[in-house]
Amino acid sequence: MTDSIKIIVYRWAGKKWLSPISGECVECDVAVGQVRRLLSEHPDWPVELEVKPWLTHLWEALRHGGWHPPVVLVGERLVRQGTIPTRAELEFAVRRALKIDHEIQPGLWWRLAKRLPPPPS
Repeated sequence: MTDSIKIIVYRWAGKKWLSPISGECVECDVAVGQVRRLLSEHPDWPVELEVKPWLTHLWEALRHGGWHPPVVLVGERLVRQGTIPTRAELEFAVRRALKIDHEIQPGLWWRLAKRLPPPPS
């Protein structure tokens, strides 16, 4: 495995000029819950979660392509924005960042293709 990676979730909150914005965002809450659930299922992964307010860190989120909260980054890669990431998406992104590719099972088409005879020549 590699060094520790960081999952950053930019949620709808922050400060716009001088007025703080603390709105409710159900999608943001569920996205943070998805990441926490994934990390609790894999305590041996060297992964840490950081939750940041989107408006306060607007330019940082935009630099990674996060135009609409919730924005979920694994390492430096954008996983999802504006909607809730699935558990499979999150797990795949973390495994790719940690380079745990050998634990990912091959898909159905790959397994079927290995059983087919070679094409005639």
